[in-house]
Amino acid sequence: MARIVLPPYHPNAFILDGVADYFYKDSSVVTAAPVTFSAWFWASTTYPSNSTLVAQNTSTLQAGFGTFGLNLITSGRVEFRTGSSGASSAALSINGVYPTQLWTHAAGVSASATSRFAYRNGIAGTENVTSRVPAAIDRTAIGANRDSTPSDFFPGAIAHAAIWNVALTSGEIRQLANGVSPWFVRREGLVAYWPLVQSGLPPGHDVSLTYPLTHSTQNYNVVAGPFANPRVLWNLQTAADALLGQACL
Repeated sequence: MARIVLPPYHPNAFILDGVADYFYKDSSVVTAAPVTFSAWFWASTTYPSNSTLVAQNTSTLQAGFGTFGLNLITSGRVEFRTGSSGASSAALSINGVYPTQLWTHAAGVSASATSRFAYRNGIAGTENVTSRVPAAIDRTAIGANRDSTPSDFFPGAIAHAAIWNVALTSGEIRQLANGVSPWFVRREGLVAYWPLVQSGLPPGHDVSLTYPLTHSTQNYNVVAGPFANPRVLWNLQTAADALLGQACL
């Protein structure tokens, strides 16, 4: 398998304003464990209020309930939260805060109703084992919780967001954190992958061609300057994959 090393920044990611910007689709990608969420993020402010990177929400309940959510919290840690109809529980990444204005990788893995982990840059925190089973998930969002009242807007850029219907291993999460494209990690379980970079295709296009997203305001900005990290390694297996990879850049 050949690899192409991209620059340590992506000049064409979309900046979300943290107020009303997010991508969404009014249908679900996954509704129950096992699941894995993954995304790169670039926070434009220091430890913003609780904000969401990737979420599966229930339209009739508030954020946190009836939800899978890969989030950032005010302490500067990554959180992976699962909610049932009246309560929610979360796993946190290791102690320490994520950097601002620097690309960072986040992931969440839930192997069952009683197991969830949050990862930052490939390192897991402590497992949360409280039993939570989401109810009636019917919405997908990136950059916010799109529940009964959209909230938890993320200020900054999110790229290469993906959802699997399997629980990836810690080794596979490290691959993603080292820059391997989601397209080449357990592809048979990959149900949605959104590069979220300017490529000539619709901004919310889904590489798996099943869950294209809409932007909430149609007024997104494109990042013009160089960002630090991620160490993205774009893998090429076949000529078709190579063309697909170019379409996603």
